Amino acid sequence: MWYKLISSAQEEGWLPQGTVCPPESELNGFKNDYKPDYPDSKMVTAEDAKNWAAALKNVRRKMQTDEKSYQVKGPILFREADAEPGAGIFLPNFTIQIVDDFISYISKGEFFFWWDD
Repeated sequence: MWYKLISSAQEEGWLPQGTVCPPESELNGFKNDYKPDYPDSKMVTAEDAKNWAAALKNVRRKMQTDEKSYQVKGPILFREADAEPGAGIFLPNFTIQIVDDFISYISKGEFFFWWDD
């Protein structure tokens, strides 16, 4: 869902500013992208979050008339080398409720994210 929230907003004109490295992060090769990473957390600024939310509101409006066009095609297959029992498969469901919940969250301002298994 994370990448669908990003790509859908970009299709509506959101220009990501890039993430910021929080002071408590390790700075081990920090990249200012939106890909969750380990061990460092990343921060989305309040301005970037506001712009992202505005673009997602446009996505939401369009989903009301054509929700199926926003569905993730697939199933998605993923594998982590250390994962047991191994490969996983799932078919994500990108819904208006997911968009609404994310808009509500990011409208509060800056936020942090990071990789977690």
